[in-house]
Parts: sequence; C-alpha cells; structure tokens
Amino acid sequence: MRFSPIIPISVALFFGCEDKTTQDTSSICAIPVAEAGSDQAMAYGQPITLDGSASSWCDSLSENIKFNWSFASVPSDSLINDSAFSDNRSATAITPSFAPDAVGEYVIALQLDDSTATSNEDFVVVSVEAGDLAPSANCGGSYSGKIGELLTIDGSGSADPEGYTLTYEWSLSGPACSALTDADIYNGANASPSFVPDCDGVFIMTLVVSDGSQWSDPAICSVDVASNNRMPTASAGSSQEYGGCAPAALNLNGLGSYDLDGDPITYEWSVVSVPTDSTVTNANISNVNASNPTFSWDLPGVYTFQLQVYDGELWSAPDVVSYVIGDITQNNRPIANAGDNQQVSVSGNCEEESSYSSASCSDCPETSFVLNASESIDPNGDSLTYLWSEESGALSAINGTLVSTTAAMTDVIVPPQAASTSSDTTFQFEFSLIVSDCERSDDDTVTITYVCSGN
Repeated sequence: MRFSPIIPISVALFFGCEDKTTQDTSSICAIPVAEAGSDQAMAYGQPITLDGSASSWCDSLSENIKFNWSFASVPSDSLINDSAFSDNRSATAITPSFAPDAVGEYVIALQLDDSTATSNEDFVVVSVEAGDLAPSANCGGSYSGKIGELLTIDGSGSADPEGYTLTYEWSLSGPACSALTDADIYNGANASPSFVPDCDGVFIMTLVVSDGSQWSDPAICSVDVASNNRMPTASAGSSQEYGGCAPAALNLNGLGSYDLDGDPITYEWSVVSVPTDSTVTNANISNVNASNPTFSWDLPGVYTFQLQVYDGELWSAPDVVSYVIGDITQNNRPIANAGDNQQVSVSGNCEEESSYSSASCSDCPETSFVLNASESIDPNGDSLTYLWSEESGALSAINGTLVSTTAAMTDVIVPPQAASTSSDTTFQFEFSLIVSDCERSDDDTVTITYVCSGN
C-alpha cells in the first residue's frame, strides 16, 4: 500500500495561512515616506524652492499630514534657521522656499508626520554659488532745492544681490542756464554726493553702480531748483449746486491750496458776487482767514467766492468757486421707493414619522432680510431723510426687530419660528417708507412674505 506524502499537506496549510495573513494586513496603513527632492545648485541672491511632492503617505490620513522641514547644516557664516521657510510644518508645506544668506552648502531635512507615525528623514543638498548678478542703482527719487544752497542726493538704496561692495559713479546735467559739469559734484564716488545749483530749472543726477564685475542700469533723479520764493497756489474747492433745501450755513473749502516751497500759507476769502437783493457780504463768512470757513446765505441764486493764499512774501493768483442755491418755492417732492416685494423662505429639519411617534421638527433658524430705499430720489438733488415702520404689527407680534427706522437700507430680523411637516408657517409684513426733503415728502410700501417649512 502507498501513502500520500505529508509535505503537500503542509504546503497547502502554509499557503492557507499566507492568504489569511495577507488579507488581515492589507488594511494596515504604512508609515509615511519623505522625499526631499533632488539636490540643487543656485546662484546667490536667488530664492530656493524645495519640493517634497514625491513623498507618500496613507490616503486615509491626508487631512493630518504635516511636512516638517529643517536645516541639518548651513554654511559657517550663515545665520539662517527654520523660521526662514516660507511655509513649514503644515499640509501646505510641500514646496516651501527660503532665501539663502551666505554662499555654501545648505543641507535640509524633511520628515512627514500623519499624527500616527513619523517618517524617516530624507535630505536634500542646496549648493549656493557666488553667481554674477548685476547690482541695481537707486538715487532716491525727486528732489527740490534753491540756488546757492548745498543739495545732497541719496544713493544708499542701491544694492547688489550677492552682497558685494559697490562703487558709485554719478553724473550731472543741468538746464541751459547752468555751467555745472560732473566735476562740480562733491563726493562723487560715494553713496551720497552733493552739488550747489547755479540757476533755476531742473537738474538731472544719474547714478550707476558696480559690484566689481558688472555695472547696473542707470538710475535717474530730477532736482527742481528755484532761485527765489515761488508763488503759492490757491484752491477754492469744487462748485456746488443745492436745491431749495440748502443748509443755512455752507462750508467753503480751501484745503487743496499749497506752496511749492513748503512755506506755511495764510488764507483770504472774499465775496465776489451774490444774487440780486441779497445782503451777503464778507461779514457772512465765519472767518475769512480760515482754510474752510462757513458762510450764511439769504436768497436763492448764485453766490461766488474768491480765495487767495499768501506765503509771507507772495500772494497766489485768485481761485473762485460758486454755490447755487435753489428756490424753495420751486421745490419738487421726492419720490419714495421702498424696493420690490420679497419672499423669504427658511426651513427646519424634521425627523421622519414612525409607527411609534409623530414627526418632530427643529425650529426654523433666526433669519434676516434687507429693506432698501436707496432707489428713492429727489428731483432737486436735496438730501433725503428716511422713516420705516411696520404698520400691520405682525413683526412685533413675533418679537421681530426692525434694526433701524431711519436708514436708507436696514435689516429686519425674524426670530426662530416653529416648523411643521403638516403646514407652513407664513407671515406677511407690510413696511411703510416715508422719504422727506426739507419741505416735502412721499411714501411707498413693500410686502415681505416669510415662510417657515419643515423638511
């Protein structure tokens, strides 16, 4: 008699165990794997961007993944630390960047943390080389000065991306009246040279800088030079037109006046013309020497005022402004517009009805809507006032709130309301709007339908 070998039975049992083991461990999430990207070589002065996008982690823990970048080593003269990374220790730090502060090798480590496990560190080496980028010149903008007075230009804003020491080269050109040349620049090899203007006009200072290898593009600055005091400029503001509802006192506005030399200025207002039979004079201006006084008027029509300013030596040319006051007897009523009717729908969450209990619903939440009277107009351009009210009393009956009764636009707040699957809870609010100018008014209404449903 022959017996079957035992070995195949053992093999069969072994494979059975292997299948079971594979099945049990297939759902176990592997620890994350950090990939810090390829080594880089960059010129000094350029930002470095790292790339950890080749890293891998368990999809089910994606929301918890964090990229932790750190400097394992930096050049001996570098002061950089982990705070230099543009982003770090977050799910969005896949490609952070940093600006190296010295030439040499930066070794950067990356670890991933998914809140259950931390990866091994992976490293990337960034070699920062000296490079040869051109410097940039900066001569400080525009300047102003006076004839015979020393004027200094500021080129200290010039820079080299590799941090090399700069040399400065200045040149000077002036208006046709000037005899100055480059030789008249004091300290022309420094960051802050000077010169003394010799006539009126615009002088041009041009700066180029060198890092010992390359020259910058030129930076050009203008210098506005005046020999004597320049005349100030008066600005009496913009002309205004009012309907018949102009306030009894109106503001004049000379705040736009100025002096090119920066000298302090004083103001002088005067009445140029008034309507026929008006008795308005300079005495009706609250303070003729103020920058923005008020004036009072007595009849409709056109009032014209003049402003001059004085810098202690010269008076400006006069500037005039007009105010047109409408006739109240020709005042047109405003037109009220309370906006379009609205329907506001809200819902509460309901549980399904069962054989053991009836359906129950949470309240419809607090909600709000906006009343908008901004389309109301006044044909004369008069300022309007607004007055809202809820005439039916439905809003107060449910403890609702009309936030403002006097604003052109206002919120209305409806508190939580009981919801039901059997029927909707419906309210209609009738809001009345009255708009008024100084004399006449108009009204309008708007209906807001509120519906609370159970879903």
